[in-house]
Amino acid sequence: MKHFINFMENRFIPVATKMSNNKVVRAVSGGSMTLMSIIIVGAIFSLLNTINIPVYQEFLAATGLSALFAFVPGVTINAIGLYMVFFVAYQGSLIYGKKDGAVNTAILALVSFLILIPLTEIMEEGAFQPIIYLNTSYIGSRGAFTAIITGL
Repeated sequence: MKHFINFMENRFIPVATKMSNNKVVRAVSGGSMTLMSIIIVGAIFSLLNTINIPVYQEFLAATGLSALFAFVPGVTINAIGLYMVFFVAYQGSLIYGKKDGAVNTAILALVSFLILIPLTEIMEEGAFQPIIYLNTSYIGSRGAFTAIITGL
């Protein structure tokens, strides 16, 4: 056991310390920690909507709370990429010492992320030109990695 502790103290901890002091890792870590409250709110409403008790589900349907409970995860968890790019860029700006332009940097990163999302095109029957729209499936967890890269 003593050999393992010595190995951890001499080899692992210095490497982990260097990694944790890296500005990029700190920006991603800080941005992700900022997202925890958004994720928790979305998870709570998702859980409240999926409690499988028939009387409770009938109550939710009768009062219209089911639609509300389904809406909140849609704007929190299903849009995590938007929040991720904003907060990673914001935290990165703070870490690099640019407090005055932190919000501007975050907005610029958000717009850059939206530009990177591919457009989808649908040609409806009888239409003269296709309908082009932003594919919103990439603003959720599917685009989180792109959001992190864009935020940096």
